Amino acid sequence: MDGISSARDPWVVHKFGGTSVANAERYRHVAQVLSERPEPRKAVVVSAMSGVTDALIRAVDRAERRDPEYQTVLEDLRRQHREVVSELMPLERGRELMERIERDLGDIADVLRGIWLLRSHSLSAMELISGYGEVWSAQMLAHH
Repeated sequence: MDGISSARDPWVVHKFGGTSVANAERYRHVAQVLSERPEPRKAVVVSAMSGVTDALIRAVDRAERRDPEYQTVLEDLRRQHREVVSELMPLERGRELMERIERDLGDIADVLRGIWLLRSHSLSAMELISGYGEVWSAQMLAHH
């Protein structure tokens, strides 16, 4: 069926870990690998960029201990994602994605401020915050 899928074609799932999407060059490589695969029905699962989930967890821990370093962690994540986005895609598409990431970082900062005030965090808060890295990674690959 030359590139056209049917309901009988099986889904093939491709999983890429954090080091596979560590920077713009690695995202380009993943996209190339996927484009060269012959399967008509593909699903792709990507981890957060290398170190991002650990950084988000560290931000929660710092906020809980009332360590202002949590804000530096968020700034580092902002810078890391901005660099990759700017290398990976055209300006307008990159701007759209960075606006989305900025909104997410604002939401994360709000939750972290609450954790700072409470001096504790729930499992739900940790899961919410630590999951953003995978969302951003999937969005970056999809936009690329």
